[in-house]
Amino acid sequence: MPNAPFEKADLSQAVAMPHASASRPSLATLAAGSLASFVGFASSFAIVVKGFLAMGATPAQATSGLIAVAFAMGFCAIVLSLKT
Repeated sequence: MPNAPFEKADLSQAVAMPHASASRPSLATLAAGSLASFVGFASSFAIVVKGFLAMGATPAQATSGLIAVAFAMGFCAIVLSLKT
């Protein structure tokens, strides 16, 4: 076979790249994640409260429902981040 189109590369000079999971997340990554979670929660806050009040809930019941929704969102976020 004359000159194979794919020859073995010389990997003696290759630089080992660390895995993304081996390093700590940067401050920018943490800030972006925090901002995204805050915006996601804040955008649904008024809708959830209005929904509870429209169903005839008292303000105390709406507050309890919002706390339950917040814990459920947090639990789902933790579970999904551990799975990936």
